[in-house]
Amino acid sequence: MTITDFSDEQAAKRAAIRKGRNSTKPAVPADQVLALLDADLARIQAAIDALPPPSFHGLMRVLVSRTITPRNPRP
Repeated sequence: MTITDFSDEQAAKRAAIRKGRNSTKPAVPADQVLALLDADLARIQAAIDALPPPSFHGLMRVLVSRTITPRNPRP
């Protein structure tokens, strides 16, 4: 690769970026984007549903310890 080839490649990349920025037509159709988002949401919801339920006593222990023992006690 010569310097000229590199500058031609850079110019082609810049032209493609400029063309993409000036384009009013989206590269991906809206229905395809929504389908991808729905799939991501379903995967996230499945991961949340797979988590064990929180323990009430463990949660209360954390809350009480934070209210009784301040992190930065005043002198």
